[in-house]
Amino acid sequence: MNANRSASFAIAFLSSVLFFVVPGGAQDGQHRTLDMTVVSPESVGFSAERIERLHAYMKQVIDEKELSGMVTILARHGKVVDYWNYGQRDMASGAPMTKDTIFRDFSMTKPVTGVAMMILYEQGKWLPSDPISKFIPEFAHLKVLKGVDAEGKAELEDPQHAPTMAELMSHTAGFTYGFFGNTPVDRLAIGVPYADKSNIKRWAHTGGGDKRCRGNNWFVPYKTIRSREQQRPHPATFPVELAEQCIKLHGAEAGLVVMDPFVGIGHSAVAAKNCGVGKFIGFEIDGEYLAEAREAVGRQNEE
Repeated sequence: MNANRSASFAIAFLSSVLFFVVPGGAQDGQHRTLDMTVVSPESVGFSAERIERLHAYMKQVIDEKELSGMVTILARHGKVVDYWNYGQRDMASGAPMTKDTIFRDFSMTKPVTGVAMMILYEQGKWLPSDPISKFIPEFAHLKVLKGVDAEGKAELEDPQHAPTMAELMSHTAGFTYGFFGNTPVDRLAIGVPYADKSNIKRWAHTGGGDKRCRGNNWFVPYKTIRSREQQRPHPATFPVELAEQCIKLHGAEAGLVVMDPFVGIGHSAVAAKNCGVGKFIGFEIDGEYLAEAREAVGRQNEE
């Protein structure tokens, strides 16, 4: 890995963990409020010149339209040394990003993992150029997807090089994310057998198989699913009984708290009610789904 590429990786990786801020001194279990007053970088051991490099890189990311907007916070010892906003918060209206913009947070284990990996990097435990297989031997001799044949089956070949730690930490190692479930690799994962087997041979997406692929079973495009009210009105729709069984496995009791990050139409909330769970916490950003979930819980209360 050349010096320029290493520097770019270091800056990009740092940008992914900048918002992980640990206020100093909160060791007694007491809540601490971080003072957001920006102090001199040099007062806590940072370089103002190097922070300007960070600003330039973030601006480049926005200018190249990799992201529409972002907010970064850099802190040390409970002191904020840099607090900046870039780009737009709403591309449709062109409204600029502001420091008080509310974000929906995903993957919040990544900042913790990122900081841990940088600590190990400082200790010399790994290099960006190291192959992943150096630490996880099972990742040796991987194949990559070349394409699909006439029957829709995956064709594999050797990669140009073994995936590296730099690529793994920057989401460029070639592993499918799987969120939409419509890539050939995702569809190789096998699910449950079809209950109705009468049309299996006619379905091109099954390849004549008797089981649902991962893409067909779990990941259905959001816009498509919302128009199919009678089939699956929400991507996270599942039988109430399934959620009940999961709750019972954990020991259904009044003191149990059930949390569902994707409430959808409320089946998990209804299951919690049926099992006598004392508290249910759910999240749903779609107002229509949230209203339907509340109606479902209301009907359950009436019964």
